[in-house]
Amino acid sequence: ELQVMLTAKELNSFGIHVFRAGIWKPRTHPGSFEGVGTQGLKWLQKVKKEFGMKAGLPADMEVQEICLRNGTMADCNGCSYTACLHFGEQGGCFYGGPMVDEVYPAVRRCDALVMLCANYNDALAANLTACVNRLTALFRQTRMYDKRLSRCLTSAFRQSGRGMGFSFNQDEFFVHIDHIFFSSHFESTYTFIDREMCISDHYPIVTYVHLKGR
Repeated sequence: ELQVMLTAKELNSFGIHVFRAGIWKPRTHPGSFEGVGTQGLKWLQKVKKEFGMKAGLPADMEVQEICLRNGTMADCNGCSYTACLHFGEQGGCFYGGPMVDEVYPAVRRCDALVMLCANYNDALAANLTACVNRLTALFRQTRMYDKRLSRCLTSAFRQSGRGMGFSFNQDEFFVHIDHIFFSSHFESTYTFIDREMCISDHYPIVTYVHLKGR
């Protein structure tokens, strides 16, 4: 918390009025630091209150985090229609697991659903597709018309980068697995991969963004 507040104070002294911070960071290796989680949202509220910066979510918003870690998700392997109908009408799914125990109840309660797929070291199909496939069981009991899905985010490199954007700092692995995303309120004017910064197995991405209309 102290680091967040000191950083916000320093940025504010330079006339910066938007504070961005990572709260969740799914990692490939179990036990690695994955972000401070929901308590970090309270720190962002404090930044907003003390420095008047644009940061965090509304104070009355409740956030529930559910992480579908690698190895915990079982995809739907194709139940018969009658089996899927039966379990769906019971509010569950034949394959059980965190989808039934955590995801289904959370989706029923929520007003807004945000799906984050931040671990680009893993194939997106591994967990995201399995999650979407199994959400269909909810439609038997739950009306989805009153839910909200967060707006799509824009990739900075896609908008203003050049070339292939290889960001993995390993020989013979030419892949673009690091990203900076932002909402439609912003626009990127220039994005590049800093290949001179060799302090990790990932090259940092640098982007210049501004609020649209300013």
